Formats: sequence, C-alpha cells, structure tokens
Amino acid sequence: MAAEASRRPGAEVRLSRLAEVHFAELEQVEGRKAFTVADYRMIVNRHLVPYFGDVRMDEVTTQDVEAFIQRQLTEGSRRHEGEGLKPSTVLNQVNVLGGILRTAV
Repeated sequence: MAAEASRRPGAEVRLSRLAEVHFAELEQVEGRKAFTVADYRMIVNRHLVPYFGDVRMDEVTTQDVEAFIQRQLTEGSRRHEGEGLKPSTVLNQVNVLGGILRTAV
C-alpha cells in the first residue's frame, strides 16, 4: 500500500497514450513544429511501441531501457536486417522516451 502512495501520477498510463499527451504539450506549450512532433511519433510507432509494447510507464525499468539501447545498436535497423543503428539515432529514440517518461511525473 505504501508503494502505491509513492507512485507518480500518470505512471500507470500506457506508452502510446502518454506519448500523445507529451506531443500535444510539445506543440501547444513549447511551440515545437508539427513536422518535429511527427518525427517523434514515428520513433514511438516504429521503435518504442514495437520493442516495449504498449506498457504502463511504471513497468519500464532501467534494465529495459538499457536492453533497448543495446538492441538498437546491434540489430535495430529496419532497412538492413541484423544491423544496428547509429548511436546518434539511438540517442534520439532514448531522448523521446525520456521526454515521455518525464510527462508521467
């Protein structure tokens, strides 16, 4: 029961729903351009949801994120099967995930 009281508001929201809340905030509050947010949406739809599933944000662990990074670096390319993505590309993906996770706080 004490663990439930210390949970972050929004942590129980699913990845795809929280991503949309985050993207709306980026556009409306922070003034991000629509094409930038479209790129972030693509990252969620092509990489984050396929890897993590549509999980609750309080279920994502540090180990899950580390495993995601390793997978993307070694075999994350969708164009060239069995090849990894560039570190800068993976960093972009992790930054999008981090922004979504901060929205849950």
